[in-house]
Amino acid sequence: MIIYLIDSTKLKPYFASLINTLNEERKNKALRYKNEIDRLSSLASSLFIKKYVGLDNLKYNEYNKPYKDGIYFNLSHSNGICVFVKSSDFVGIDIEKIKPRDEKIIKYALNDEEIKLVKEDIDFYKIWTHKEAIGKRLGEGIIHVKELDSLNDDANYKYFYYKDFVICISYKSNIEVSLKEIDINELF
Repeated sequence: MIIYLIDSTKLKPYFASLINTLNEERKNKALRYKNEIDRLSSLASSLFIKKYVGLDNLKYNEYNKPYKDGIYFNLSHSNGICVFVKSSDFVGIDIEKIKPRDEKIIKYALNDEEIKLVKEDIDFYKIWTHKEAIGKRLGEGIIHVKELDSLNDDANYKYFYYKDFVICISYKSNIEVSLKEIDINELF
């Protein structure tokens, strides 16, 4: 299984032409964002779906997770860096930029055992991305974040590091996982 990664800010010069290659739903989703990096990240996400899954017959579950019958995929973005993964089974992925942690968020999101493991900022982001990847694999997102137990995940998980970002993937399959940074030309 390959995790594809792209820096969506590199799409900026091509935004006007690329946005018009999307269907109305995905186009409107990207254009709703006021922040330019969010618009570019949404565009990159849609281009990933278009290339690796197809935009036709895309459905959304009750938590707004996109899916297609028989195709498992997930995506995430943070500060302009986007990741996408497609699998033969349920899969969840998250990426976060490592920055100083917020103690209020730690107490809100982590259970007591997870809190004990947080010694440095990266410790928090590893737990956080794992929790979010679990929630996304389950199709629920992080609506009940504290209940998502990263220490007792019944699936496989793996961390990747890219610059000052941490990526976690949660998956059921017993296969190798790799990270591949792609050039923007590979998306169109």
